[in-house]
Amino acid sequence: MRRQNLARARREIERGDRSYSNVSLDLDATEVNANTIPPTSEYGSRVLEKYRGFMTGYTEASKLNDRVHAMSEKELKSGKNVKTAAEYARIAAELDALDDVIADTNTFLNLASGWERAWDRQLAPLREDLDGIDTLIEEGPETARSAATAAALRSFRDRTREDLEDWASGLTDGRTAPDTALRLIQDSRSEFTDLLKAHADTVIDAYAKTSSEKDKMREDMDEELRSGDRRSSPTILDTVYPPYMFYSAYAFNAGYSSAQSSVDSSRSSGSTTGYGSSGGSFSGSGSSSRF
Repeated sequence: MRRQNLARARREIERGDRSYSNVSLDLDATEVNANTIPPTSEYGSRVLEKYRGFMTGYTEASKLNDRVHAMSEKELKSGKNVKTAAEYARIAAELDALDDVIADTNTFLNLASGWERAWDRQLAPLREDLDGIDTLIEEGPETARSAATAAALRSFRDRTREDLEDWASGLTDGRTAPDTALRLIQDSRSEFTDLLKAHADTVIDAYAKTSSEKDKMREDMDEELRSGDRRSSPTILDTVYPPYMFYSAYAFNAGYSSAQSSVDSSRSSGSTTGYGSSGGSFSGSGSSSRF
């Protein structure tokens, strides 16, 4: 266990150092970018709110950097200090992501040089979701693949792909303001979230055989979807809104896989309900479900 702790602590410190170094090198540029973000912009003002805590986070990361690098090998074998190293890596990574978003916000809202690349990064999550629609439908129950909710997802994909071209041209010729373009992405990702919620009900109804199985599947899928995205490059929207604001195709697939495995495991065990001794009745289950 001590060897494992030491190896994990070193990995976390190395991860934290990479992010901390990036943040430190970009510190002056981040301040300049923040100072030139239009404060009257709906999204710019939200990013500026995040920036107000940036230096506080950087001060904390600096203290943790000093602390973990002062630890001996023996100290790094302690589980408590592994947590300290992980906290250092987490804070540094969040700062590293935030300074990138601050730069993109400044560039895009001011339509400065390179704004097209910043715009593409804002579109990336939506594009990934559109590309993942066929997979999430095909990996669900066969009877759900031709359901109305599946057709709605496909229709959304085709329509939105056409919209993306119009949004880009609108930005280029001045018909569309940056704030408006970000609102269009937000509205589309919100619509996709609603469509996923509806399709979740479809796949649950198609796979579950009992009400207790439905409750368990909803719980598993809801937990995965609430956990948020696993994007490597956060966007303006993902920075200013909570992680459960927008559901993703990836999270839907992971949630369905987890829910399916839970049900299959219960069925193979021979349990009539599979979820405790209460006859399959989940106390409060479904009351907090987002589906």
